[in-house]
Amino acid sequence: MVVVDKNLHYVSALSASWEIASGYKWQILGVIMITGLLNLAGFLVCGIRLFVTTAIATGAIVVIYDRIAEPGNAYLNENEDFLTEFD
Repeated sequence: MVVVDKNLHYVSALSASWEIASGYKWQILGVIMITGLLNLAGFLVCGIRLFVTTAIATGAIVVIYDRIAEPGNAYLNENEDFLTEFD
């Protein structure tokens, strides 16, 4: 999501993702485990429900990203300017 949201190269996006997730790693792991169980349940119910549970799981992860990533400058250090990163 950082690649699309911040328009970063994938290597820079990995370090930006690490910075954004710092302090939230256990909560993110918990949500990923819960959504994985939700997807497993969707698969076990005839597989067709997997389309619904995958959409719900993806939505949950997007909401978490939106809440922990600061708009526009979530990956910047204190002395960096937002616009200079895109020059």
